Amino acid sequence: MVRRYKSFEKHLLWGEIVGFAPEGNLYVETEIILGETITGISPLNRIGLHERYSEQLHLWQRRAFHLRRVEPVVLNGTPRTKVVLDGFKIWLFSGERERRGRKWNGKRI
Repeated sequence: MVRRYKSFEKHLLWGEIVGFAPEGNLYVETEIILGETITGISPLNRIGLHERYSEQLHLWQRRAFHLRRVEPVVLNGTPRTKVVLDGFKIWLFSGERERRGRKWNGKRI
């Protein structure tokens, strides 16, 4: 399974924040291959400071992430796939956020 995902490293993916770890990491659900949902982790040090300490990150929020690393790991004798994502500064605007007038490439949307 890791071999199939490895070719997608460094690609930009859309994902939803599905949880927060006690140490501040984000759990992100994304589809690396269409139709195959996988949960990865976005470490605290890969999230921008302005986002880390603000209220901009919400559960089930859809954001863009870079697929940083895919590697095989063994947990308690069970082979698993470890997926690490980097936070990225593209927002999928919808509803009220869009009406606030955020800038995108210097233009108001």
